[in-house]
Amino acid sequence: MKRVWIINQFASLPSGSSGTRHYSFAKYLRESDWEASIISGSLEHNTGIQRLKNSQDIKLEVIDKINFLWIKLNSHKLTSLKNRALNMVYFSLKLIFLNPLRFFEKPDLIIGSSPNPFAAISSYFLSKKYNVPFIYEVRDLWPKTLIEMKVIKAKGFIDKILDFIDTFLAKRASKIIVLMPGGIEFYKGKGIAGNKVVWISNGVDYKEQILKKDKNQEIFILTYMGSLGPANSIETILYAMNYVNKIIQNKALINLKLYGSGSKEKKLKELSNKLKLENVSFEKPVSKNKVHEILSSSDALILAMNDLPRIYKYGISFNKIFDYLLSARPILFASCAKFDIIKSSKAGLISYAGDHIKLGKNITKMINMPENEKKKYGLNGRKYLLENFLYQDLSQ
Repeated sequence: MKRVWIINQFASLPSGSSGTRHYSFAKYLRESDWEASIISGSLEHNTGIQRLKNSQDIKLEVIDKINFLWIKLNSHKLTSLKNRALNMVYFSLKLIFLNPLRFFEKPDLIIGSSPNPFAAISSYFLSKKYNVPFIYEVRDLWPKTLIEMKVIKAKGFIDKILDFIDTFLAKRASKIIVLMPGGIEFYKGKGIAGNKVVWISNGVDYKEQILKKDKNQEIFILTYMGSLGPANSIETILYAMNYVNKIIQNKALINLKLYGSGSKEKKLKELSNKLKLENVSFEKPVSKNKVHEILSSSDALILAMNDLPRIYKYGISFNKIFDYLLSARPILFASCAKFDIIKSSKAGLISYAGDHIKLGKNITKMINMPENEKKKYGLNGRKYLLENFLYQDLSQ
């Protein structure tokens, strides 16, 4: 059996609330005689939960026959971007001086994932140390994403550093994995051969059961599941609900539930209170194991992206989209993506990113839509998902 080390500071478990991409790949890679060991940080990404005790600096945990090596990071508030950045550097430095051979055997391959670009470059140096091929997995298009989101300035110092790291790794990797289909064109624009770049999307583990909403429940349940951070335009959803409340006769007949946490949670709650959205509730994050139950018992699901067409022209890879499609529920999406899975699968109603009025109109349209039409949207999405985005297929 061959061995691969997957290095991702933000890897998660089904018992957590984040995406389980690498856990799922590790599980199915065993079927092809690859043993995957995942090296990750001790803090759960979306909640900040510390996985290690104060006395622990590193811990090997075997979960479902998968090796997880947790590296201790400093606990901090989710709103602290400074401490999050420091932990990214801290994790990367620890990787350089880490001796994973204390815990598992020498790898045949190392994959460095780029939610933390500094950890990706540390992963490359580990591959050189053990003289094995390196695969660069690109989760976000750094630094372009940060520039478009106005987190950093174009041609500034941070932009130049991140662009240097990205180009350095792209040129030296044996292969590049991108999570968005247009990522291949992005790297071709950097002079990287197209056949060196492979699109391997996020996906889901197959679950046969489809739960249905209680027919006796008259309230229309609209659900959002995901981060309450800058990557998602929850403000658009709240303003859309404000529009809906003004035009429907009885706003008590619809309830929006927002499941998640993140750096903008406090501000979003303040906005909801300001708009007097009494039919909007903020719920705690739930484990990946419980996501399907909540989504599939909703009437419809909703998400909104930021109006950033220059970055989303390469596509999207939001984990929540695949969970949404699996639930067989109709989807309301505010999007500016060029490669739009919801549109391709005919899984729901689409409005343009940032247009809360159009999104609000689509919500009211969905509320009044006959059950057979809503069911058709949901089944379209699930069918498309099962044909294209199962982890047991993607792992091949």
